[in-house]
Amino acid sequence: MKPMRTPDTRKARLYFLDGRVDEYSDNNLAYAVWLALPRGIHVAFRGTNDTRPVYPWDCVDVLP
Repeated sequence: MKPMRTPDTRKARLYFLDGRVDEYSDNNLAYAVWLALPRGIHVAFRGTNDTRPVYPWDCVDVLP
């Protein structure tokens, strides 16, 4: 099993419920990807330099 790496908080990040973290250098691109995710995908968005922890309730469906 691979050790968990700490995401780079200097980049925008998308946190998926399965533990995957996608990092983006462009904050606007990361936000656009987050908004474009299909219904039913639960993902938390953290922008560049946002050091807040991600809680399960942050991973909400992006569409109502």
